[in-house]
Amino acid sequence: MHFAEVLVIAALLSIYGSADGQVISVGGCPDMSVVDNFEPNKYTGRWYEAERVFNPFEVGGSCITGDYTIEEDNFNHPTGNLLVVHSMTNWLGRKISKSADAFPLDRSSRKAKYLLKYKGSPFTGPYWILDTDYDTYSVVYSCTSVLGLLSFKYVWLLTRLPQAPKYTIDNMESVLKKNNLSSILLIKTYQKNCKYT
Repeated sequence: MHFAEVLVIAALLSIYGSADGQVISVGGCPDMSVVDNFEPNKYTGRWYEAERVFNPFEVGGSCITGDYTIEEDNFNHPTGNLLVVHSMTNWLGRKISKSADAFPLDRSSRKAKYLLKYKGSPFTGPYWILDTDYDTYSVVYSCTSVLGLLSFKYVWLLTRLPQAPKYTIDNMESVLKKNNLSSILLIKTYQKNCKYT
């Protein structure tokens, strides 16, 4: 296959991805500005998903939460890793939970760049916190590149409340805009009549 054909296919995939909601772009992943001096202890606790871009793993999901704790070694010393339990109710009304480990990309820096690995999966994915105030909101970004030709981008807007006030959502969308990410394709997560555990 010639390089020009690859670019045409990539462009078509980009158009299809945008129409479907998933953000697929031509080219590699851009470097994003993330939280400096990230404080994992303040990030722990429950986060509620307010909005996201299309994500095949969450199709039909509602009442989506993430519970974050600090991983400790056998001597109860913090390792620097975050333990995450993602929960949701699927379209059949069943509660589903998956556990993951989030490892700092660079332990010598305090930047909020993590690699997320779900239990039982050999794959890791970026988990970058673009902005958070720890108490009300968190803007999370992930991008995976395929040979530098295509990139698959995901965005999650997380809040500490199941029903976030409009000004919190507006604030998170302004973070996206500052990072040249569109909020047009965001899908609101259904968080009503939920039975959280």
